[in-house]
Amino acid sequence: NKDFEHQNIQTFLNEIEVLEFKNPKLIAFGKDSEKILNRNLKSHFEIIGIPHYACQIGKEKYRQQVLSILGV
Repeated sequence: NKDFEHQNIQTFLNEIEVLEFKNPKLIAFGKDSEKILNRNLKSHFEIIGIPHYACQIGKEKYRQQVLSILGV
């Protein structure tokens, strides 16, 4: 539902504004959230997609993958 998505994006933008973040990087957990953020906010923020924490790859492999994506 595009109206629902738009309403939630507006709420999220208001939260970022209230918190006074300067140039935040958004970390999207999973492909679905990454698609939504890119569709609505890619011109405003850097969006980093990482695998959802429920993926079935094992805790240590997941940790290594996330650290690699984040450049840590």
